Amino acid sequence: MIFQAEKTVNRLLAKLFCLWALLLTAPSALAQTISTDRNRPIVMTGNQIVGEQHGEGGDTYYQFYGGPGEIVLTADGKTDFYAATMEVNCTDMRGNPVARLSFAATSAMTAATTKFNLNSAQPVLIQVRFYKDDKVKSFVYRITLTSSLPMRNSIENISARQRPDRRANTRNGATYWSVNRDEVSPEQDEVDAMRYQAESSREAEIQRIAQLRASNEARRKQYTQRNYSQQAVLQQKAEQARAARASRNLNVIRTAPPVTPVYQPVQTAQTYQAPQAYPAPQTYQAPVQPQIQVQQSPPPQQVAVVAPISKPAQTQQVIIQDSTSTPVEETPIDDKWALVVGVSKFENSGIDLKYPAKDAKDFRDYLINEANFRPDHVKLLVNEEATKERVLTELGDKWLPKRAHPNDLVVVYLSTHGSPSSLDGEGVNYLVMHNTDPQRLYATGLAVQDLAFALKSRVHAKRSVLIMDACHSGAADAAKGLKRDGNVNLEAFPIGTGQMVICSSKPDQVSWESKRYDNGVFTAQLLKALRANSKNSLGDAFKTMQDNVESEVLKDRGHVQTPVLKTRWQGRELILTIPPAKPHSDSEQ
Repeated sequence: MIFQAEKTVNRLLAKLFCLWALLLTAPSALAQTISTDRNRPIVMTGNQIVGEQHGEGGDTYYQFYGGPGEIVLTADGKTDFYAATMEVNCTDMRGNPVARLSFAATSAMTAATTKFNLNSAQPVLIQVRFYKDDKVKSFVYRITLTSSLPMRNSIENISARQRPDRRANTRNGATYWSVNRDEVSPEQDEVDAMRYQAESSREAEIQRIAQLRASNEARRKQYTQRNYSQQAVLQQKAEQARAARASRNLNVIRTAPPVTPVYQPVQTAQTYQAPQAYPAPQTYQAPVQPQIQVQQSPPPQQVAVVAPISKPAQTQQVIIQDSTSTPVEETPIDDKWALVVGVSKFENSGIDLKYPAKDAKDFRDYLINEANFRPDHVKLLVNEEATKERVLTELGDKWLPKRAHPNDLVVVYLSTHGSPSSLDGEGVNYLVMHNTDPQRLYATGLAVQDLAFALKSRVHAKRSVLIMDACHSGAADAAKGLKRDGNVNLEAFPIGTGQMVICSSKPDQVSWESKRYDNGVFTAQLLKALRANSKNSLGDAFKTMQDNVESEVLKDRGHVQTPVLKTRWQGRELILTIPPAKPHSDSEQ
């Protein structure tokens, strides 16, 4: 009886292997039914499934048998009119994720592709997820699985190697088939050895990846701690410098000659009555201790000491100028400049976006037509023009360093992909330009730290505003950040006095494109808030825009997007529409 049961089990295993082979070689067989129970998925009999949703949302589960080798998963879909988002998640027989795909389909057929490897032949669970959207009446989707490697064993060989006396056992958490070694063939010995070696290699790879992640996290913490230490040292030196200046000013005041207040005649609106006579010199009593009149107003500008010498009628005025001058934010804006960048089309067409180039053009038009920026003072770079080299050239070498004066205002706007720090071994945020390779961000991406350094050290203007509309979601690839982990982190962005940085979402969020109009939600709401009242400051417009972005994204997408502002601005609040006080020509060198 035991022998018969084992024989039946082996026959079932042979059939499962045959189904796996048919998945990669036989013509596609479309799945006509769906299952919403994770424990009872629809088993695929071919390499393709087709389904339909009607806007109610939910999860659908399928299962296929594949491996070892590389599997290519392609998902495409089409809606009746409105855009809809679809996610495809694949997990192996142990529940570990092996592939993840997310895209938004429209009335035109939209497709996305990903690849993953299986170390051994095993069942794989496919989860197809839809978000509820009452506007979407029909969503037709199709998932296709193909293999890019030739099959190593034919169906006949796999079936012939199934022995009636094989028994299941567990080794290191994986299931293997043990046999009577006297009756097994040499080929079966080789197959079992290869399976055991593959599982052992997989466990070793998992441990290696875990160690690498721990090492990267330790380096990231060390890098962050080093930055904090450097900032603490710089802050301590600044405090020492301020204390030294205050001490020098106090010593100058203490060494001033003894003084008495100068006589001031009384004036009225009607008549002026001069005194009959000044006090006699012999009645003048010099004070024992210096009497000092100090006038201070924050921020400190100057200290005036009025000191008479030998006679009350003669005075001597001493002016002591403090080394801390008036903050530049209090001075008028002589001229205004702007560099506007938007990338929708990339050399790697697989990461193309919809609206960043249009967002950049709309922002440029607002600056020229409504915010009193001269046309030759605004430079627009979109798509093929917006390379990493061109942006750094205009920002730090060729254009702005030779045009912007110290009392000018510089505005830099960028709309493109943004990568979270988790994609880089050293925790660096990058902006993706037209010629950036997503697999080589360090060599081809625009580091946010480099952008900050160029604004502080290469551009001479002491007032600058940086606006980053990065990490969008809603295009062919659901997240504009290449990987849906989140946006760039402004806490790692070093800024100084007179600088303001605005980002479209928090580090753990993504920024969405609108379902209602052809723009990103962040840029559209920012322009709307600026146009609502031309006399509003940029800070007031940000508060209005922040509330509107959160409301629209939460209502249309079911997610939270909160724009972020970081600044050390001092003095008068910045109003973008203020006309320049002393405009100068773009041709100045």
